[in-house]
Amino acid sequence: MELNSSTLAVLQAIYPGAFLLDTQQVAQILGLSPKTVRNLGGKFAVPSIKIGDSRRYKIIDVAAVIDTGTVLPPQAAQPPTQRGRGRPRKVAGGVQ
Repeated sequence: MELNSSTLAVLQAIYPGAFLLDTQQVAQILGLSPKTVRNLGGKFAVPSIKIGDSRRYKIIDVAAVIDTGTVLPPQAAQPPTQRGRGRPRKVAGGVQ
């Protein structure tokens, strides 16, 4: 995987000397809420390292995700559910 050095350089300029970023920083960089980053867990595009109770993300991995453009996993489109109008009827089994 080839990494765009300018993305990594920009991130290193924003967070000088940082090798690992916390959830708040990654969320700010990617334009997501911290809760979204936490909830994605293993499905998140950036691999994480668990240190104690918190998750940390390598700055080089965050730069790689920005360069590839895959922040969130693709979701399958679900067809809309067809619903009838009004109050549902008691159709099957029972007293009418």
